[in-house]
Amino acid sequence: MLFWSQCHRRMVCSVAWGDDSLGARCNLFTAGFDRVVYGWSVHSDKEGKD
Repeated sequence: MLFWSQCHRRMVCSVAWGDDSLGARCNLFTAGFDRVVYGWSVHSDKEGKD
């Protein structure tokens, strides 16, 4: 469940993937017209599978 404090209130205008090799907690960053930047931790179930 997302609360208003954890998501953009206006349309997202830019996204960027972070570098996994840095060991940061967030690997996806979003910026919106609400002038807020959020960092997200995104993990795929398919990573490492053949």
